Amino acid sequence: MRTLYKFTLSFFSLGLSIIIVVSAVFYVQIKSANSERILEKLSSLNMLKKNAIEIAIYDKIEKLDEARAIGDSVELFKVANILNLKPLPVNDSIGRRVFSVKLMDLSVKFNEFTLAYIVPFRKKVFIFTEKPLYIQNYLLENTAIGAEEKTYIVGPDFRMRATSGELNVKNPMDVFVQNESVKLAITAQNGQKMTKDRDGNIVLSAYNKIKIKGMQWAIVSEAGEDQVVQSIIDFRNKLIGFDLIFIALVYFISYLISKKIVNAIRAKRERMKLAAEKK
Repeated sequence: MRTLYKFTLSFFSLGLSIIIVVSAVFYVQIKSANSERILEKLSSLNMLKKNAIEIAIYDKIEKLDEARAIGDSVELFKVANILNLKPLPVNDSIGRRVFSVKLMDLSVKFNEFTLAYIVPFRKKVFIFTEKPLYIQNYLLENTAIGAEEKTYIVGPDFRMRATSGELNVKNPMDVFVQNESVKLAITAQNGQKMTKDRDGNIVLSAYNKIKIKGMQWAIVSEAGEDQVVQSIIDFRNKLIGFDLIFIALVYFISYLISKKIVNAIRAKRERMKLAAEKK
């Protein structure tokens, strides 16, 4: 009985070691693959929202430029009104230094996300402003990543312009964000990585620079690490269930193999004993 127990324990230990090693390697690979999958989704989402914002703004610039080229101020103001732009008084002398429609970020001046379109017109210049709620709407668009995903825009002063996430303040301009993703995006770098958000929490992040002449906006999309962790926990629980089944199976097979070996040894001993007695 002792021999059977030893053989069973030996085979079971070997099988258990293999299961533990294979499960650990598989777990690490799945965790890494899951993080990469979410980062790829975040990167695609970030790029889609970035492109949508750029197209919307350049579309307004193009329409204002076309109206300006007509040379009729009434038509220009009509187009501006259609685009939901409000005129802002300005010194005529500015027009001598502006030769095409330009965009300015007046958010700091108004302490609210505000854009200004500078339109040169003959020897004058008109400025039209807007509170770009459509940008906020782009950021708020639902995604397949999950409720924890958020995208926000930060200016060169590291003050937030707009966000899809919840804030503990009413005005996003009161929030300063100087994490690694924002700093990289403002310097015209784009990418994806696991990093920290403005509160120091570990997040998956995709970042880019909104490419509009004269603007230095970083657009960052983030998803909490807990989304990866939760999916990994679900997978781990399933893996543990399978491992328990395999462990039971390994023990049963180890017992059968050990019993067969022990029986063979016993049979051989009996034959040798009988042979010795005949002599």
